[in-house]
Amino acid sequence: MISNFANFKTTSRPAILLAGPPGTGKTVISSMLGTPFIIELDNNHAGAFNYLQSIHADCKATVSVPFIRDDGTVIPRAERWKAMNAAITSGISNPSCTTLVIDSLSALIEIGLDEVRRQQNRKIGDPIKGEKDEPLQIQDWGAFKGLMRQWFINLRAAGKVLVVTAHITTYKDELTGILQEFINFPGQFAEEIAGLFTEVWLTDIEEKRNGTTVEYIYTIRTRPQPSQRKIGLKSGIQLPPKVPVDFANLNKLLFS
Repeated sequence: MISNFANFKTTSRPAILLAGPPGTGKTVISSMLGTPFIIELDNNHAGAFNYLQSIHADCKATVSVPFIRDDGTVIPRAERWKAMNAAITSGISNPSCTTLVIDSLSALIEIGLDEVRRQQNRKIGDPIKGEKDEPLQIQDWGAFKGLMRQWFINLRAAGKVLVVTAHITTYKDELTGILQEFINFPGQFAEEIAGLFTEVWLTDIEEKRNGTTVEYIYTIRTRPQPSQRKIGLKSGIQLPPKVPVDFANLNKLLFS
């Protein structure tokens, strides 16, 4: 398909990288965007759902925990990439699902690295037995980067709004001494991953006091402060640089 600038229209849905420290609303926000199908890789959504129930939120989320079988046993690490993608296929094929949520990127990284170990016949250790993973070779890191890039591209083509939650990490620049925040992703890909998304938002939570009453307000930042330039914050739907979370407005912008 070829189109000039004046007539250009995107054929894909927005893709959101939702980054922030723990407890700043990543799972809460992603659970309220459209009708989400959440791939819960951390098995840690109880707190967010308890909060949404406490405020009587109109949450339409469905949650899949792909590594826990119905009998409560845990799927081996070597089989988790396949199990995760089977759960994703289930969500994509559900016509009522408008949003696919991957929670979180940190867990996804571990699963992707294990898939590379499996493909390259590297040993995947069992920590309960005191076994260590076989170290990855230089070529394995190239395979990991390629696996992740193609996987994200395929998800972008699925016709759903894609949301991936991510943690951030801080490094000190050895030359300038300035602290810089990055998406928690190994290698140089930490600076490239933002390019795979149309939206990169940083979450935060602010306390608002009215006498003895305390209200907590989730916020989204789409423009970086100096220490956040490496995160790649941006908004293709033109959110302000910093905005309180308004689910009705976000859903209108994402799904209109």
